[in-house]
Amino acid sequence: MGRKAVICECSSNGTFLVEDCRNLGLEPVAVYLPIPDEDDSLVGMLRRSSEKALEGVEVIHAPDAGEVARMLSGSDVACVIAGSEFGVPCADELSKILGLPGNDPSTTRDRTEKLCMHRALERAGLRSIRTSRIDSVEDLKRFWKGTPVVLKPTRSGGTVGFHLCRTLEECFEALGEIDGSVDWVGGGDNVAIAQDFIEGPEYIVNTLSRDGVHRVTDMWAYHKQNVGIGMAYDCAMIVTDPSPIEEAVASYAVDVLRATGMENGPAHVEIKSDREGPVLIEINARPMGGAFTRESLDRTLGHHITDLALRSAVDPGFISTLPEGIPPLREFILKVMIVHEDRYVDTGPLYEVVRGFRSFNRIVCPFRQGERVFVRKTEDLELSPASVELIQPDGCSAMDDFALLSNMEKRFPDLLYGTDATFEPSRRASIEVPEDFALLDDDGLHLPEIQCQGLAVTVTRMPQDEFYRTLYSGIASVPSGGRIVVDGCVEDTVPYGRRGLNVLLMVAGLEFDLLADDGPLVAVKP
Repeated sequence: MGRKAVICECSSNGTFLVEDCRNLGLEPVAVYLPIPDEDDSLVGMLRRSSEKALEGVEVIHAPDAGEVARMLSGSDVACVIAGSEFGVPCADELSKILGLPGNDPSTTRDRTEKLCMHRALERAGLRSIRTSRIDSVEDLKRFWKGTPVVLKPTRSGGTVGFHLCRTLEECFEALGEIDGSVDWVGGGDNVAIAQDFIEGPEYIVNTLSRDGVHRVTDMWAYHKQNVGIGMAYDCAMIVTDPSPIEEAVASYAVDVLRATGMENGPAHVEIKSDREGPVLIEINARPMGGAFTRESLDRTLGHHITDLALRSAVDPGFISTLPEGIPPLREFILKVMIVHEDRYVDTGPLYEVVRGFRSFNRIVCPFRQGERVFVRKTEDLELSPASVELIQPDGCSAMDDFALLSNMEKRFPDLLYGTDATFEPSRRASIEVPEDFALLDDDGLHLPEIQCQGLAVTVTRMPQDEFYRTLYSGIASVPSGGRIVVDGCVEDTVPYGRRGLNVLLMVAGLEFDLLADDGPLVAVKP
């Protein structure tokens, strides 16, 4: 029997710990405590979605941490670590019972409940947000000061249940939606908290702690868009070259760890910064979740967070090998797609156009490629139709691609999500195709028998997703410095006409040589 690593609530990115354990010669053990609603709650959904990662893993279902400790009696347990948010209380209790490095269970609420964590900051003399539990309309009236207020459930995530209220009437409406709603584990006793709204950029600081020694492993800038009384994620991007403001945010994050009793393990700290400086939104005493893969994080960070957390849990000296401050990292942008109105989304064009970006790494979409679905206006993370990972390619910037993709979803959504409109060509192709050029016409892509030097495009009838796929395949066949010539007739087949065609060529990073109002478009591949 080998040494065991106990993962409390092994789901979301906590499933990375399974392979991490095996890489270190440890036997992973996944622990799950009861929840009110296993079938329909968010935690139940995360558990089911993580089942494949648990193949061959010892799984313990028990009523409490004490029973887990009894079931592990006689085992050589190397460490206890929280695999997701719901596992934090169990990890705190179990590590104390087993005498392993962990965090004090008496302060668990300071790391798991939004109201308690801000009270902890006040006791430590750190800046906090004015926060109050709201049980009634009278509580709201007492809290209201005439400035924007955030109302959200005590237990939630991903901006679900988030309400930005600018009037007292909006506060009353938000309270009615939150009060008594089902929380993330299926319990029906969710209550609201109110906070002053902080205007300013938002950051995620991921940290690692061991015996009170703290390190920042990576830092992300988050951007959100106000949509009515909701808030939609727009993107998360790695901080690669921290400004003085961002350095101050990272330093404040370490102060938050100390104030909330975070002594051991990974943490995910959400912070905003305004003219008064940084202030905590919330701390999560577990690895960062989200749609990131191990491969994406390894490519950008050189680690995937949970591997560092596990090594630190079994080796008290490992933390001292990590650099202090914010480490230099490669550009990584997670673009969360936003639909600005209720509409149909055709995932065929969406998949193909994002793959045309030079920095494209991965698309995560709940719908199969080619599926056409009706989606509601994006008002929180759950309503986003997809997310796209952009990672800095050699010699280029992922920021350029992000800016273009953001512009497309605002000004040219039909290029991304398809359209019901039909396009009839009003003219025939008029360009001559050199013999060393590839040709993309209505029958597909035709490569020359000799070495390809350019691409001519004369498409007049082709499904949108097929056109994107063959267009970017044709561009890929052209060497650096080669020309791409697009006949004027092609603009009749593309949403937004010539402007839409320009945007599609910009996706591939082409440099325009001739950009006239009519006639062919001529671009050069860098």
